[in-house]
Amino acid sequence: MPKKSDRGTVIRELTTDAELAASVDIIRQSFLTVADELGITAENWANYAGFITLEGLKEQQDSGRRFFGLFENDRQVGFVVVSAVEEKKCWFGKLAVLPDVRHKGYGRKLVEFAVDLGRSLGAERISLGLVEDNARLKRWYESLGFRTTRTLRPEGMNWDVSFMEKEVAPESPR
Repeated sequence: MPKKSDRGTVIRELTTDAELAASVDIIRQSFLTVADELGITAENWANYAGFITLEGLKEQQDSGRRFFGLFENDRQVGFVVVSAVEEKKCWFGKLAVLPDVRHKGYGRKLVEFAVDLGRSLGAERISLGLVEDNARLKRWYESLGFRTTRTLRPEGMNWDVSFMEKEVAPESPR
């Protein structure tokens, strides 16, 4: 069921090939701004979200992940993927907002949506990963209550990856 927002935006689940293809473009546009800043290329980090393909996104869908789009006036401008809950933990990622509509609170709306969904599914912790060198994004997640749980440098990589987590209270019975 779509979640309506106070600014005329809607967040809803994405399931069709056309929606996934549009989402690939949104993810690429969003993540390539960071890739350009940090010098990330398909050659030095082939699995970076900025280089996602439709096939790669479908593989994630086949593994049980759910995709959601944020729409502004019927135009998809944001995206987030949410995993199933395992061991009372839920993961979200590929949080993307098109560069031309950033700073409208859409990223926050997508994070809050992912946290609320995880909580409703029984998660007690919500997790994410990001490039450690993206200090601005890391500070933003910290302002939303996430804390770093570990940082590592995958073999063959030039960048550290930080994993962040937020504890959430279980959803109250109604």
